[in-house]
Amino acid sequence: MRKEFEGKITVYRILDSRREKFNLSKAYEDKVDVKNVITAPEIEKLIICNEGKIKEYERELRKNHKLKPSTYCKTFLKYADVKSYDFVTEYFSDINVLLNAVYEYRRISKVKENEVTLWGLLKEDVKKKYEGKR
Repeated sequence: MRKEFEGKITVYRILDSRREKFNLSKAYEDKVDVKNVITAPEIEKLIICNEGKIKEYERELRKNHKLKPSTYCKTFLKYADVKSYDFVTEYFSDINVLLNAVYEYRRISKVKENEVTLWGLLKEDVKKKYEGKR
């Protein structure tokens, strides 16, 4: 980042964990706004959100604290191939399914001030159009 910029720039960090640290040089603190995009939910958690089963998943999670979203999908939703690329590609092939999943995940998530979910990366007109259909 040895370049000069007019005004403040925004850097989007795509992370799958909140534990990842990022140290910005003091010289850039006032010039760079860092937004963390948390993709923490495993893809299977997005499937659970889309299926409207988040409360059921959380209930099962209280019984078994080690229950992974992928195991829930295999056991309770009967998606045996939930970890396969082909399954995920087919499952989310309808853009409305993907939009619903990221919308629901954002709705139930506790998003911190400097974080953005996948929903936050969408253009405003796409979000408004989708929310208008709900």
